[in-house]
Amino acid sequence: MKILVPLESEGGKRIIADRFEYATYYIIFDVSSNKCRELDMLKPARTEGGRRLLIASWAMNRDVKAAVAKEIGRRAYDYLRIHGITLYYVDSSDPCEAARAVVKGKARVYPEELILEDTREERGMDFEGNLLR
Repeated sequence: MKILVPLESEGGKRIIADRFEYATYYIIFDVSSNKCRELDMLKPARTEGGRRLLIASWAMNRDVKAAVAKEIGRRAYDYLRIHGITLYYVDSSDPCEAARAVVKGKARVYPEELILEDTREERGMDFEGNLLR
């Protein structure tokens, strides 16, 4: 099973990012027979417009059906869902441990009540609701 994991580096160690759409990079892991293998990596620029859509499209084009997150904003969540990717809530910071939990059925589908509302700036709007250009 292919699983998308948002990652950060901390002290030379890879950990799951606190918020999905703000991760430094994303790795697709293949988990089978309890082995966790890296298949592909995406490192989008933080300032890249359409970053959430880019991540979801990239994963979908690689036949990813599941992703993990500790926190996620509404737009990132919706893009994953629209692209046929099921999001799972994880507490672990270890990417392979989290991916294995999904495969073993121990991770729960991301609860609707935990989805964070995006700020106006994240939605591309100023404080008066006008679209930013």
